[in-house]
Amino acid sequence: MAILEALDQTLAPVSGSASVSPEIFIRCLKKFYSHWNTSDLWGSSSAIAVATPPPSENIRYQKSLALSTWFFGREFADTIMVFLSRQIHFLSRQEGSKLLEPLRMPVSKALGLDIVLHNLEGDNGSALMDKILHTIFANSGSNSLIIGHIAREKPEGKILEEWSQKLHGSRLKLYDVSAGLSELAVKDVRDYVCEKGCIFNCISHEEVCSSKPGEDYSA
Repeated sequence: MAILEALDQTLAPVSGSASVSPEIFIRCLKKFYSHWNTSDLWGSSSAIAVATPPPSENIRYQKSLALSTWFFGREFADTIMVFLSRQIHFLSRQEGSKLLEPLRMPVSKALGLDIVLHNLEGDNGSALMDKILHTIFANSGSNSLIIGHIAREKPEGKILEEWSQKLHGSRLKLYDVSAGLSELAVKDVRDYVCEKGCIFNCISHEEVCSSKPGEDYSA
């Protein structure tokens, strides 16, 4: 199973010497897009935005980090991922982009999805975020769109705070897709092995999984 294979790897922070398995990433993307396109738990979202917090020594029970570990076999910290019907946008530091670059061609060939990389260079990424939001509207051709996000995860750090302000200040309607992510994960694995060696149920943990479908707790 894709999730089991991804979580079987040793979790590690993003580093220049690491690598990401294209095969695992592609299998996970197939499951992700299939569930998104067939389940009502995503609220007819035209895009799904997931933002991971900055690195921390603390154990954090967050769906964004669990999703990045499922996809990449490690936490991709301080990264914004936006999934569209034919594109995936990543906003990250240079070291993250270097790890993602080798995935572009295999993903394009296997799934017809274009990976678009946006490199953060010393600022909060405001201009790059505007470009991503413009692409979301251009991709749909509508001025009234729904974007899925994880409502209960409060933004940490200047990058995620800026992104949150952009989302809430846009014409996009926000929909909490926490339930969709939970059901997606529970189909393959219930126990998530975290970096500190503990095992916890990331699906039922009350801090991240108790919201109802579509219920938005963001300010």
